[in-house]
Amino acid sequence: PFTAPATTEIYTQVNSSAASDVYKRQLLGLVYVLSGSLLVAMLVHALHDSAGFALFAYQRRTGRLLYRAGQPG
Repeated sequence: PFTAPATTEIYTQVNSSAASDVYKRQLLGLVYVLSGSLLVAMLVHALHDSAGFALFAYQRRTGRLLYRAGQPG
């Protein structure tokens, strides 16, 4: 069996992804509560995902990584 420990990079990405998912669920819940419309929440979800995919495609195409404020670059 494969027993090598996960690298910090993978571990960090998993934590970052989990935190991002929590943020996204909170945002979509707030949109739903404020708008009272599941359709509006679904549209915001689709726009959020589209923006994320576009950013990822840009990063791959240009070879650049975009950092949040306070992160080492």
